Amino acid sequence: MKGRKGFSLIEVGIAVVALAVVAKLSYPTFLDMLRRSRERDGKMNLGAIRSALSIYYDDVKAYPADASLLTQRQQYLLSMPPARTPNYHPDDNKIVNAASANDRGGWVYQGDAAAADFGKVFVNCTHTDSKGNVWASY
Repeated sequence: MKGRKGFSLIEVGIAVVALAVVAKLSYPTFLDMLRRSRERDGKMNLGAIRSALSIYYDDVKAYPADASLLTQRQQYLLSMPPARTPNYHPDDNKIVNAASANDRGGWVYQGDAAAADFGKVFVNCTHTDSKGNVWASY
């Protein structure tokens, strides 16, 4: 043992097994953290659209019949931000004029002036987020 340099095969094996255990335990936490981050990003995008609708309403004194007017001339939004519903739908910035979510991803906008929720926009997803809330309820 007097001139020994380096690690033995057993010591290296123990280190590799320890790293594998740590990686196995932390990977699900990492995926959950990544999902929650993408969910927050989607909620922020929804807030940006709602803010643009509010500014549009203040300027025109009415909600638009079609939410695509928010990006026209890039006055309220430069472009429609994507709806992010991790694990359910790919990121999508399509906005559909409808009364309720049809679970196809993107956004739903209520452009019917006769509807009680006229001028509302919400996520077009009927699945739940990591906290158990339905996406379309935001």
